[in-house]
Amino acid sequence: MENKKVAEMVTTIAKKHNVPVDTVVSIKRGTPAVCDARSEAIVRVRLTMPELTLDDIGQEFGGRDLTTIATTVRKHRHKYPDLSPNNNL
Repeated sequence: MENKKVAEMVTTIAKKHNVPVDTVVSIKRGTPAVCDARSEAIVRVRLTMPELTLDDIGQEFGGRDLTTIATTVRKHRHKYPDLSPNNNL
């Protein structure tokens, strides 16, 4: 991972979900636990680091397309009410 803040956040979330960091950022789909961890990480990165573009975030998560990142944020942001709901994609 190129961005140190993203790497730290992904590591924390991977530990929380008890999954390896490399599977969270992998292009492979993985188990439901991995998918949950990845979705949480993507949403938290997007909403706490708005300076990163969707492309930047996609590159941090295995080279995913920006539309995949946008869809993940749109579908899962409601699960994290501790983050500002006013942040836009």
